[in-house]
Amino acid sequence: MIPVVLAAAETQPPLICTIETVESRWTPRKIAGVRMLKGQTFTVVLTPEITVNPRYVIDSRITSLAEETEPPVGSIENERLRYSWNYIAPLGPVAPPATAGDANRNASISVEGQLLIQPNRSFNLVNVSAMTAEGSTTALTTLQDSASGACREQR
Repeated sequence: MIPVVLAAAETQPPLICTIETVESRWTPRKIAGVRMLKGQTFTVVLTPEITVNPRYVIDSRITSLAEETEPPVGSIENERLRYSWNYIAPLGPVAPPATAGDANRNASISVEGQLLIQPNRSFNLVNVSAMTAEGSTTALTTLQDSASGACREQR
């Protein structure tokens, strides 16, 4: 008798995705020294759950300070993968815009992002970061990154 071995369900290889184009818009002013997105890579694993590394797609100094407001969520619908995240990162004291009498205040950055990977493995990414001083409802500055690129199977 020949033993029969059942093959495990075939798992898809991870996808390695590279950011190829980026458009960044600052409101009202740019902050110097912020990370470069073009050329950054991230990995997407589709089984058993959707996981992305780095967890928030974009790797920066801010992500190491992240306090999640909810865990990232991934889903697949019509062969399109959607992955979204949001978190807050405390920054500590920051100097406000130059106005007489204002003192340094603690600030934080709230970040919301969404990644959409198409069936042809191209992707679009939107990441919005807003820096707000403690006790204020108006952002000191907001950065909206829109990026695109392509993914390939890791072999």
